[in-house]
Amino acid sequence: MNRFTLALGVALTFLAGCNDDNDLGRVEGVLDVPDFIDFGDVQIGVTAKKVVTLKNSGRGSVVITGFKGGADISGSAYQYILPQDRVTVSAGTSEEVQVAFQPFQASETQYVVQVNIELADGTSITLELRGRGVDSGLEITPNPLDFGSVLVGTSRTLELTLTNRLSDAVVLRSTDHRNGKPEAQSSSGNGTFDIDVAVDANGSLMAGALLAPGASITVPVTYRPDPSDLAPQDRARWTLSNCDYPLCEVQVDLRGRGTTAALECAPAGLVFGPVPPNQTQTLTVTCTNVATDDIEVLSWSLEPGTASEFLVPGGSRGQTLAPGGTLDIDIDFTPTQTTWDTAAMPTGELAVASRHIQGGPLDPVLVTLTGRAGGPAIQVTPSALHFGDIGVGTSHSKLLLVENRGLEDLVVSMVDNDVAGTGAFSTDATAFTLAPGSSTVVTAAFSPVTTGQVSSQIRFFSNDALNPQIDVAVDGGGLALPPCAYRITPTQLLFGAVPFTQTVTQGVRIENTGNDACLINDLDIIPTTFGSTTAYTLVNGTQTGVTLASGAYLDVPIQYRPVAAGGDRAHLGFYISDPNNSNPTVLLYGVGEPLVQVECPPPITTQAGVPVSLSAIGTALGANITGYAWAITNAPIGGIGTPNQWLPAPPNAPTETFLPYIVGVYDIGQSGDWSYIVMEYVRGPNLSMLLKASAPPARRDIVRYMAQVADAMDYAHGQGVVHRDLKPANLLVSLEGQVKVTDFGIAHILQDRDEKTAFAAAGMQVGTVNYMAPEQVTGGRIGPPTDIYLLGTTVFFCLSRNYPYGGHLPLLAKVQEDAAPLRSLLPDVSPELDLAVNRALARQPEARHASMGAFAAALRATPEFRGA
Repeated sequence: MNRFTLALGVALTFLAGCNDDNDLGRVEGVLDVPDFIDFGDVQIGVTAKKVVTLKNSGRGSVVITGFKGGADISGSAYQYILPQDRVTVSAGTSEEVQVAFQPFQASETQYVVQVNIELADGTSITLELRGRGVDSGLEITPNPLDFGSVLVGTSRTLELTLTNRLSDAVVLRSTDHRNGKPEAQSSSGNGTFDIDVAVDANGSLMAGALLAPGASITVPVTYRPDPSDLAPQDRARWTLSNCDYPLCEVQVDLRGRGTTAALECAPAGLVFGPVPPNQTQTLTVTCTNVATDDIEVLSWSLEPGTASEFLVPGGSRGQTLAPGGTLDIDIDFTPTQTTWDTAAMPTGELAVASRHIQGGPLDPVLVTLTGRAGGPAIQVTPSALHFGDIGVGTSHSKLLLVENRGLEDLVVSMVDNDVAGTGAFSTDATAFTLAPGSSTVVTAAFSPVTTGQVSSQIRFFSNDALNPQIDVAVDGGGLALPPCAYRITPTQLLFGAVPFTQTVTQGVRIENTGNDACLINDLDIIPTTFGSTTAYTLVNGTQTGVTLASGAYLDVPIQYRPVAAGGDRAHLGFYISDPNNSNPTVLLYGVGEPLVQVECPPPITTQAGVPVSLSAIGTALGANITGYAWAITNAPIGGIGTPNQWLPAPPNAPTETFLPYIVGVYDIGQSGDWSYIVMEYVRGPNLSMLLKASAPPARRDIVRYMAQVADAMDYAHGQGVVHRDLKPANLLVSLEGQVKVTDFGIAHILQDRDEKTAFAAAGMQVGTVNYMAPEQVTGGRIGPPTDIYLLGTTVFFCLSRNYPYGGHLPLLAKVQEDAAPLRSLLPDVSPELDLAVNRALARQPEARHASMGAFAAALRATPEFRGA
């Protein structure tokens, strides 16, 4: 509301009654007039009037001869109307004159003009006039008045608020009226709008009373839809005015829609998939009461003919919805393998029934359903990574397996490495695609930059319809730790060839070589293939939070127990607080012995070309497997390689004939999932089994057996072959008491030059841990001295039932320490036997016996060999 204040700030003093300038009897008149007159906002077409009070505070009369304005006193947008009569203001009295302002156009600013009040003595006083034109001074809210969707047979009443925004009081009048009420003029539809307020014969509201500046009244309006004509929308106009000028008219837009479909469901159609067979995708449809009255949702169900892959879980339950209320309905889609195989596109409809809370049924709503089988299926393992507490400035890595278990390509479009934006987490992944059934390993790293706990998520975005976004929770803590230094010995563990039913233990030593303590976390076995089982176990289990003082060390014993034939590879991994290498790994490698040995008796006496059935002896399997048949002629007593003649295919290499102390090997190969060796059949157990018998071999027999083995290997060395895995399990003892060397599976053909084997070149050890020579551990040159060491260890074990090196770190001890003397465990052995064995176990190859023949001679020279 604008209030206008008349400021009396201009005064004029003049003389009256005598023209003598020196006449002291003159009477003065003093005229006071306002500085300005402000009309405020005036609605176009309305004439606003203001009274100007002219006060004479002097002792003589003041004569005003006229009011004159300049060229801007009127124009196309407005006009100011000034008094036309001569005015005399007697001494001590006041006179009132009227000025008016009428705008023809709306304006953002005021029209300001100067008016001169001219006096009889030729002087004048300036009066300023101000005013602004506005479109309408009648504010109507809301406009339009929208009743929304109204159920047929009902009505809805809303209110209009009419406010006078002018600075003068006005009379409100309805242009159209009938029977004492305003009338709205329909523009579309047959619905009615009733304006519930009385008007007089002129259409004036409030019985013609004035509506003061800033005052408001409310007017109820009721809408009733026509049930016979549900047009898209009913519309009407109510015209009001606050003056007689046509420009003062204001129209109110009245809108409404009749409906029997009070329920609207969105989306109107649900599209599922692609979804892998036997998995379920759930989508939701939201139904809203768009009417103005309460309705009751009676039921929702699948229409007849809907594919069986769709399901409404939980069934339907009646529910009342107020206007604007919503109901969420879940629908499941579970395709089958048949859905995928037939490339079907299941379809159907969801029907939702409702009724007016006080009336009959309303229109049902149908939602279309479409689904597709197939698509990718993302699986991320594990679902959370806990890095624990590590030093600031270091990094700790863990692995995530991302798999596509679906039927179509999985497209990972983006990987958000650190959703929370901590700056401490990262991965090596960006975007990638996985074919069905494939997987990839993502390395996640935690690199704290400050102390304290921090958490975030790694988020994978993909085209998996069921899981378009998967989060992996990550957390860890930063510690203020000084950097440490460490050494790992050995840097790899190779367990050699181990029967798959046996267990071998080795160890790794982690030593703190610095001045500050080391923190070790997550010490564990890491499979080569993520998530696969491993033949390796930690004797002391997984360790974390281990503090290693300066100079201290941690021994980590590891067991290897192969579960099948073939190589087993894994790593020992852990975190350590060395910023230069905080995630070291140690290679673990071992070979499981073949599951099946195919053996045949020597000599084989059969005519050329006549098949011989050979038995596959599956000792560990507890069953014999038959069916291997070869045609063999002229088979030797023993041999490494192939016999002289094979039918149908002869061998590529010539056959060697060896001493009967060596088991003849006729063939090696693979048949399906089975690895096999075809060899001479020796009727009798291996030496390892004899040692465990209730009546093990006597000391004399053991020494004689070892001398035979030395003879056999001396011959093999002469042929350029090094066994590399001599041990009791590879020594067969016939019923006649003859020892035969078997299992040349990892035998090494001597090189003409000083070359490492392919295993050594790759940094891999070959052999059985407790029998290995130091050069096998370090990857040095392999030769006859290697077998001498192995046989020396075999003699030591067969006599004492102990290995020359104990503990969990035998490989480390072999390289750094001398073997224990045999007499330290068996004080009663002869000095000759003690010397022969100890010399074979020398750390340096050149310090051992000159040859296997020399070792055999040393054994035969002992009292034990002679039976003493």
